[in-house]
Amino acid sequence: MWQKCLWGLLLGVLLAGCGGQSDTGTTVIAAPTTAVQTRGDLTYAAPINDTLPARTVHTRQLVTSPGDEVQVNLITSGWIAWLDITGPEMIASQSAAAEIGFVASGGTYTVGVGSWYGGGDYTLQARLLNPPTCTATLAPTATFTPTPTATVLPSITPQPTATSTEVLLGTGDVQITLRWHNRVDLDLYVIDPSGYEIYFGDRFSPTGGQLDVDANYLCTGATNNPVENVFWPEGGSPDGTYQVRVNYYPACDEGPTAYEVTVVVEGRDTQTYTGTLNAPNETADVTTFTK
Repeated sequence: MWQKCLWGLLLGVLLAGCGGQSDTGTTVIAAPTTAVQTRGDLTYAAPINDTLPARTVHTRQLVTSPGDEVQVNLITSGWIAWLDITGPEMIASQSAAAEIGFVASGGTYTVGVGSWYGGGDYTLQARLLNPPTCTATLAPTATFTPTPTATVLPSITPQPTATSTEVLLGTGDVQITLRWHNRVDLDLYVIDPSGYEIYFGDRFSPTGGQLDVDANYLCTGATNNPVENVFWPEGGSPDGTYQVRVNYYPACDEGPTAYEVTVVVEGRDTQTYTGTLNAPNETADVTTFTK
């Protein structure tokens, strides 16, 4: 896993040259842009599709309550973006970030989307992973003259729980999805028919594949229901043999971790593989398949 350490070192050097330091010691990215566009509000469970012009940053306001478990996801159309979240405290500022999770202290956070190399189409979505549980209540009896009647409020349907909430995933001709259920950092690796390997350090293949979700990155802002996803858009996947691996990255250790990998080929051939990684640095060869 030396590649991930090297990736982090190079990223740190790059960010240090492009931004300043917050009072928490977290590097703040300052992309070489000429315009900042405020795009309104970002609300929970409401994906936003937008286009980022070159040398521009889009910012949106996310209003939170104390204790909200928030997950923000960014999916691009093949260009490398950064995702920056600030508020009452610095949350995260990452190059090529696709997902940031945090527990809000309450108040308004600013979510920024930008790029050093131009822009393009993207989807931005914020999810609340611990929605409050609602219960139905009866309104007080209302007395009218001459005939008293009782009015009952309509039932309130509880919002989905965190276990039923998942980030927006890219789909297409070939889709490989990794899921597990604790806060460790598992990583999905896919080698395409050309021999190119897609993983957290090289998320885009020349053949059109991409890793659009990298969950529990270095165990920071981690969720108990993480997912990673590699896909080729419809009509864009090469024919040949694909290899799939899963690695237990040693950023944090919660012991043996069970995982599930789902492979979907051309929307109709679905296979599911399960296994367990027992300790950090362990790798599992999940499957090899041919399209």
